Amino acid sequence: MISEIHPFLDGNGRIARVMMNAELVIANQTRIIILTVYRDDYLGALRRLTRNDNPAAYIRMLQRAQEFSASLLASDMQALENHLTLSNAFKEQFWKFLVILETIAAPKDNANQPITVLVKMS
Repeated sequence: MISEIHPFLDGNGRIARVMMNAELVIANQTRIIILTVYRDDYLGALRRLTRNDNPAAYIRMLQRAQEFSASLLASDMQALENHLTLSNAFKEQFWKFLVILETIAAPKDNANQPITVLVKMS
């Protein structure tokens, strides 16, 4: 509702996403992070929802963002930032794809160096 009414001069979307994530935490679900690379897709889906009363694209966008958010581990901030950088998460819209990475177990002879592999691009 915050994003519909726009009670503030700035930050309505951020407040709405904070409130959404608060509800997700209460429901013991993964928070949703809207990555820079998906910003235009997110805004387009939000426009379709508000202008055409069509929630399908918005729901798909949030599901995709939540799936990616669930893959992030925040125990090591440097590793998290590296993961997001390798995933193109901070790239501007012209990249139009997010690289999904999967960290797998490290080889036995080098247990401190996990291996990250490309799983897919979306």
